[in-house]
Amino acid sequence: MLKNCTCFEDESGFSVLVVIVLYKMQPCESSAFRTLLEAKSAVPLSKGKVRVLLFDNSPAGYDPGSMPEGVLYEKSEQNVGLAVAYNRALEMAEIENCRWLLTLDQDTTLPPDFLAQMGERAVEIERDAQIAAIVPRLSDSGTAISPYIVKLFGEHYLSNRFIGVPDGELRALNSGSLFRVSALKQIGGYDPYFWLDYVDSCVFRKLFLNSKRIFVAGNIQMEHDLSLLHRENLKPERFWNFLQAESAFCDLYCGYGKGLLLTVRLLARIWRQRRRNDETVFSHLTFGQFKKRLLHPKWSRIRDWRKEVEEKILCSVTKGEPSITSHNRPMISVCMAVHNGANFIEQQIASILPQLAGEDELIVVDDGSRDSTITIVESFEDNRICVVRQLENCGVVRTFGRALKEARGEVILLTDHDDIWRADKVAKILEVFRAHPDVTVVMSDLVIIDAEGRIKSGPKFGSKQFHQGVLRNIVRNQYQGSAMAFRRTILKYCLPFPPDIPIHDVWIGLVNQFVGKASFIREPLLLYRRHGRNDSPETHAPLVQMIRWRWALIKNLAFRYIFKMAFRRHRVETSA
Repeated sequence: MLKNCTCFEDESGFSVLVVIVLYKMQPCESSAFRTLLEAKSAVPLSKGKVRVLLFDNSPAGYDPGSMPEGVLYEKSEQNVGLAVAYNRALEMAEIENCRWLLTLDQDTTLPPDFLAQMGERAVEIERDAQIAAIVPRLSDSGTAISPYIVKLFGEHYLSNRFIGVPDGELRALNSGSLFRVSALKQIGGYDPYFWLDYVDSCVFRKLFLNSKRIFVAGNIQMEHDLSLLHRENLKPERFWNFLQAESAFCDLYCGYGKGLLLTVRLLARIWRQRRRNDETVFSHLTFGQFKKRLLHPKWSRIRDWRKEVEEKILCSVTKGEPSITSHNRPMISVCMAVHNGANFIEQQIASILPQLAGEDELIVVDDGSRDSTITIVESFEDNRICVVRQLENCGVVRTFGRALKEARGEVILLTDHDDIWRADKVAKILEVFRAHPDVTVVMSDLVIIDAEGRIKSGPKFGSKQFHQGVLRNIVRNQYQGSAMAFRRTILKYCLPFPPDIPIHDVWIGLVNQFVGKASFIREPLLLYRRHGRNDSPETHAPLVQMIRWRWALIKNLAFRYIFKMAFRRHRVETSA
């Protein structure tokens, strides 16, 4: 149901789409909507445009009547939570060429000059694309609730007077946060699995992993009613959803230490609930989550959480019905080699599958793992995943060779089991292949993260030149397998891999110099994890070994390609 879809004509200055998600509340009853209209009137038309989307999740819905100019009302068929509503708003913002997206809860109270002040900040930082969001200071009855810096053992709330970009990982609540539309598109929007709780933590975490920064507008303060703080109105179903999302976020985005800390905090939460004489159902639910974290492995907890969300909200998002379209799109094969990858493979597969269409495939070749790697992979229950088991450990080169022999796609991407893909990696790579039919290999930049997912260094190449020459790459390889994609046509030249080459990625890159053309994407589309157990070591091998490897590359290139191609050229000239 759509009402009054109106857009301002001025494209200069501050352009924002504001989304308010309603639940069992008419627009006129929402303090966020009422105060937003007042704040909207303080923004002159000459300084930009303000669009408003009211997304109604109420079961029966309401007849909103006539809406003010520039306000759009949309009714959902069921309560789909926040993530779906925010993604709908993100889609609309892109269509309407709004550069910013402002998310508001229905019970937030805005100061009269809120939009004007946020607009001024947005214009000031417009040119700094690394700043992905502007967040105000939120409080609930005088208690600070947002934003905060993430620490190892908790959160640190910033001073009331702090204005600027803080160091470290910052998170904030949804309400009042102003996001750059291009930054949200870069991380793939909002994760629909975190449909209600932890949707804000998830998006800020992904922005941090993509080297984005957050501007804190400490001089802008708002009152917000945080429902989870008011236990008298909290329902058991909502509390269980919070517990599930809290545990899933920790399992997917935090390390072992914070996972252990969460388990201890659940025990302390049970003690507080009983001390306050809360309803016994809440302590029972908390104890149930505590037992699950103690007795169930991480992959099992995530699998159960995904199934629960799918049954409740996402009936058509996964299991062979991905949210992306496959129209006029080449089939993609993602080839993964893994050995004892239980610690990280869950997060990596979760970053890959949303980018694949229904006919694409993820080929996982297990190189003799002795941990729960296979169980975790199979827990996804996705028919796009093909698992190949090698009973003995054959090494990374032979394992990737096996994966490539199984691949059926026109475009092939290599991946390690312990990295994380940026949400638009596949889309960016396909853009290059589509725009340049002569390009056969695409490389992207990458950033390095540690075992906990924290960024250790900026883009590997940055402003430096990516060199494609044969001799340069024999001396110092610049091809990174997990950041590579290539057309199927070069496989016949690369396979089988020579048994004595040091690594598969440099071989593919060098062979491509003779049979194709390479392209480089300067954006870091890969979070490359270094954790001490990588197949590619951080330090150089002994000098003798390095000489042997380079001789193996030169020898195999010469006999398999250079001499063979020269002989073919001579035969053609002779026959002519």
